[in-house]
Amino acid sequence: ENITNKSSRPRSCNSSKATSGGETKEGNSKYCKDRNALALKHKEDADELSRKCLTIACCGLLVGMIRRDPMRLFAEPVPADVGEYHEVIKDPKDFSTMRK
Repeated sequence: ENITNKSSRPRSCNSSKATSGGETKEGNSKYCKDRNALALKHKEDADELSRKCLTIACCGLLVGMIRRDPMRLFAEPVPADVGEYHEVIKDPKDFSTMRK
């Protein structure tokens, strides 16, 4: 009895010829759509994981900086009524702003 492996797939979705497994162009097209959808889903999952890792890393850095500010000098924004501060510092940052 001759057993053929009809589940063999081409390595590339760019091939328009029929495969050795007896599949037609339409079968290869369906496989390519499934493969491309799976690749897109994988990329979205990887991007989400990267964003989560970056968020965790940034939170860790912020907590480390907050621990090194025991007098809480950078905990809240400098009030607008402080004389020359806002003239010298054009884009002030504080921990409460960073946390948002």
